[in-house]
Amino acid sequence: MKIKLYGMLAAGCLAALLLGGCGALKRGQAGEEQQEQGQLPQENQEEEIDRYLEELEKLSGAAGELAQAGEELAELCDTNPENVEEMEGRVEEMRELKQVFAEFSLMEEVPEIFGEAHEKMAEAAGDYGALIDTYCDVLEASIRGEDHPEREGIRAKWEEQSRAVAQAMEEMQKAAGHFGP
Repeated sequence: MKIKLYGMLAAGCLAALLLGGCGALKRGQAGEEQQEQGQLPQENQEEEIDRYLEELEKLSGAAGELAQAGEELAELCDTNPENVEEMEGRVEEMRELKQVFAEFSLMEEVPEIFGEAHEKMAEAAGDYGALIDTYCDVLEASIRGEDHPEREGIRAKWEEQSRAVAQAMEEMQKAAGHFGP
């Protein structure tokens, strides 16, 4: 059980760390791109961009918290493997983070500059949030020494979805002018 649990935790931590740059866009980057396109940002556009970047920052923060929670769970498994109740509590903390991804995926007011890139990011974040539930179900089953039908495939799904989010974030950065065309 311990080896399988560590493998899943390692995959989860790695995947969450891939997302750590989600909030890396800065306010100036998005505004500069609009100015380069000959569109002077109006005050309400600036506020809309600021709100949007705050939501991206929440997404990044949730990814970091997910990675930290996974690391803490792995440490707990190593130092106190008999404390099932505390381990399950840590998994539930991880599960609660899915809400941030779900909320981002449902955003309706998106600055025009992010348009298509947001659609990709929203889809990837929604899928990632949904996968957090399955990942946590598998972790809980492993902690209790039970089998779970998704156990064998969760690591690959987690890594695949993490790559999808990372690719979507790259599109977001391109939309904001973070990278050249």
